[in-house]
Amino acid sequence: MTDAPPIRRSPVALRDCNLARSFELIGDRWTLLILRSALYGVRRFDDFQADLDVPRSVLSNRLAALVESGIMERREYREEASARAANNRPPERGARSACPFSP
Repeated sequence: MTDAPPIRRSPVALRDCNLARSFELIGDRWTLLILRSALYGVRRFDDFQADLDVPRSVLSNRLAALVESGIMERREYREEASARAANNRPPERGARSACPFSP
């Protein structure tokens, strides 16, 4: 027999772990890149698409998930002589999490 050290387990169940829930939401490459662009000031769908070269369907799905979770918010705007559009930005609590992306 070997005297292996005891296995340490987290005192927090996986379903209650904030870190695990965060990774479920923002753990994929595109979501992280979208958040990075938003924190650097990109706001409009077409600008996200051009900045990241992300497929439009992927961008639409990821933005919708970020808005639904409260990490980003959708705001309607209107430019002169154009139809209504929306931009996406991190709300105040999302902007506070910008630390890893700060220069």
